Amino acid sequence: MAPTDSYKSYQKTQIKTASPAQLVVLLYEGAIQRIRKGQMLLHEPDRNMDASTEILRAMNIISELFGCLNPKYSPELSKQLADIYAYVLDTLAKGLQERDTELLDKAGKALEPLASAWREVAEGVVTSPAIPGGIPVVTTE
Repeated sequence: MAPTDSYKSYQKTQIKTASPAQLVVLLYEGAIQRIRKGQMLLHEPDRNMDASTEILRAMNIISELFGCLNPKYSPELSKQLADIYAYVLDTLAKGLQERDTELLDKAGKALEPLASAWREVAEGVVTSPAIPGGIPVVTTE
């Protein structure tokens, strides 16, 4: 088995065995990684298509997170997250269109506190007895 096959197998196992909160962490981390990779690729003139692919993948991840918002448990938090996701998507689109790595950096930095907060939720550091399953705005239905 090639090293990349082993890594892909590990990733699949990680996803299949993750809790809902851990899946959200993986999504945030994936989006941030794609943004960073896209930024690096934009610095290479012959890799613009690859950079675009990475940024579009990050946008797809954010769109999925956006689509999973469930205001039933916390309308205010859902609104705040929706605003952040809209900002990130808009900033990524502008950054991609203008090939502006600073805009891409702003989008990635907007996601970092969310990823950190979800890591704490996934590790059980943050709990809320009023919220079923400890996941306030994301449904797995």
